Amino acid sequence: MRILVSAVTAKPHGGSESHLVGLLQALEGPDRENEYLLCVNRTMKIISSWPRLRVLSVPVQTPVRRLWWDLVRLPVQARRCQADLLVALLSFGSPRPPCPQIVFARNPLFCDYYELGLGAAARLALKVLV
Repeated sequence: MRILVSAVTAKPHGGSESHLVGLLQALEGPDRENEYLLCVNRTMKIISSWPRLRVLSVPVQTPVRRLWWDLVRLPVQARRCQADLLVALLSFGSPRPPCPQIVFARNPLFCDYYELGLGAAARLALKVLV
């Protein structure tokens, strides 16, 4: 199975880097069958000797480029690498993925319960944006 992992929001020396590195270490040992393509921001330096992991550096330094990545380039990349599964590890993911998708972030587009933790002003702002 080919798994595309989008982690373009991970930053060096932050909690997201720890989360990402921990996931990769957990997969490296027991997973001997799947191939992974990890998409990270250019500022991240992922070093792995794991032969089933390829790292793709993606330029998403601005919010506009990040939005473009999630909406346009991520689905294109998933089709290009013939991904069987898309994992949006540290982002909202793609609204129209070309394959099944697992999203780790709470997203108001996909999860109705997201609003439960918001105050009245935030809920109103969310209704306007979505």
